[in-house]
Amino acid sequence: LPPDAVASLKQSIDAHLRANNIYETVRGIVGGFLSEKQLDFSGEDRVIKALHEKGVIDDIVTALGGGTAVSRPVQPHLPGRVLPNRRYLVVKVRPGRDFVEQVVNESSSGSMLTLYVQFGHQRFCSRPVIAQATPEFNEVFMLDLQSVGSRSRNPAMVPLAKVLHVRHRLHATLVKEDIRSKRREVLSSQHVEWRTVLETGTKSLCLELLSRRTNSDRSPIGLIDLELEIAPSPRPGATGAPLIDPSVIDKQIALEQSTTSANRRRFHSYAKSWWNDYLQIRPDHQQRVIKMFACNEDDERVFVCTFLRPIHCSRILPTALHAARFVRLIPFVPDVDVGGERTNVWNSLHVFLSRGYGDVEDHCALLCSLLLGFGLDAYVVCGKKHDGPHTWVMTRESKTRAMFWDSCTGRTYAVEARTMANDLAEKLPFVSIGCLFNHRNFYANVQEDNTARATQWDLTDPMQWKAMTADAIRVLPGCPPITLAMNPIDPVTAAVQLEHSLYDMIEDYRRDNLQAETSWDEHLSHCISPALAAYESQCVTGVSYGNALFQESIRHTIPLRFAFKAFPCQFDHRESGKILAHLLQSKVAVDILRTMSSFVHFALRVHIVPYAENVAATWVILGVKWRTS
Repeated sequence: LPPDAVASLKQSIDAHLRANNIYETVRGIVGGFLSEKQLDFSGEDRVIKALHEKGVIDDIVTALGGGTAVSRPVQPHLPGRVLPNRRYLVVKVRPGRDFVEQVVNESSSGSMLTLYVQFGHQRFCSRPVIAQATPEFNEVFMLDLQSVGSRSRNPAMVPLAKVLHVRHRLHATLVKEDIRSKRREVLSSQHVEWRTVLETGTKSLCLELLSRRTNSDRSPIGLIDLELEIAPSPRPGATGAPLIDPSVIDKQIALEQSTTSANRRRFHSYAKSWWNDYLQIRPDHQQRVIKMFACNEDDERVFVCTFLRPIHCSRILPTALHAARFVRLIPFVPDVDVGGERTNVWNSLHVFLSRGYGDVEDHCALLCSLLLGFGLDAYVVCGKKHDGPHTWVMTRESKTRAMFWDSCTGRTYAVEARTMANDLAEKLPFVSIGCLFNHRNFYANVQEDNTARATQWDLTDPMQWKAMTADAIRVLPGCPPITLAMNPIDPVTAAVQLEHSLYDMIEDYRRDNLQAETSWDEHLSHCISPALAAYESQCVTGVSYGNALFQESIRHTIPLRFAFKAFPCQFDHRESGKILAHLLQSKVAVDILRTMSSFVHFALRVHIVPYAENVAATWVILGVKWRTS
């Protein structure tokens, strides 16, 4: 090998050994032999044999050859192995301590804790651990310091002085999940400044987790120790001097914070002046829904444009319609405080994806970011429905035509200013439009008629829209780029497992309530399966297909003097108990379950369609055929 290749290989091996504490493992094994004073060549052979037996050498070879990921990134398309000529930040998460009683004992059935970490577009998650006073976290995350803004697969290793200017902080989110109810809750969301590690190449930090509460003091809920290390290990400075002087690091961080604070102050002053000008245009502007600022999960009041960032995900979600279906399947759960009042918290994309549910604003921010990634002229819209203020997404097709996207229902509505038919306008759930925005622009509606059916979409016309200066928005710190993870489930295996569970539960239901046995028709189950694929396709595209073939299949499968009935339903989970409970709430499904005849056969099919993250559409169809005479 040429010298450069040898050096790169050595750097890769060194980084992997440090990330997985293999140096310490080897020292422990060798120390055992040294204590026995086995110092001859046969002892060396025995040491190598012991390393093989313990899997240490195999682990090194596997990781360097592209095997199991060292740090289990959330998104599997990120490099799961150490690459040459790259710098990494190794983050070792140690067991937590001093977690408060409310976190540990709040659930009688027990809870699990998971730590999610974001660094730029890279996302990682820990294994779930039992919620206790000292949760047993033990993780190693390898963060690629050169993936930020780099297009080359193997760029030259960046100097530490350049790494100092990487402004992305670590974003740690702690999520608790109740084992029985599967209810998830974000306990804490913290940002960690990691660049102090550049002084010596290693750094130990104590991360104090603060409770996630609004309008009140955020109290500590626990501590997690972090060990940071730059890999490959940089060469020490001369005579023990620091790699980068700590005063230089502090000065750089302080400069960035000062610049950000100054930009925010200037923007706030500009926004106040802009708002006063807007109110002078027309008296009723005071009553319009103009949302310029919102509180994030850290209880910081930030400009709404900074919640958005184009997301490129075409390898996972192939079209904008699939993206809308994905967002629709994420459970909608209103963010409410004690007493049932809305908190009005807008979560970052990282927190929203980590906890797996959210309010309407969370859904809109994600959907708009996805549509922007597909190159659409997309905006979040703040306005009113018949029952009050609401938020949805719009894509602009022309100066008079637009498409409204309801992020929580998945429905779309084509609108054309002043030319909509009355029947279509009456079906439109949106009443009026106050403002719209994306990651670069903010517009307030100044049209006298601001109803959804009459609003025109020439955003360059100051008689229709009052725009904020794009330059003023550009200087604000936006949300970091984010990527979506591929869904880890095997849809076929998961569907078969769910079917078997439902088989057992349905048989028990009929046996306990009707004293009847249940006979299953596997061929009929197979024949009704295409309907589920057609239903999901219709949810994505809005177009139905295959109905004639399905009807023909059923006619050929159901013999004369037999009747057939089926009931399809769709879920955003795979819990058999909840699915059966839903079936028992439907009169059609109950009629099927309670069918009694001398010749009665049941059919059941589950169809699971995975999207991104842990989101999947679960379709279940229950059918029965019975003899009528």
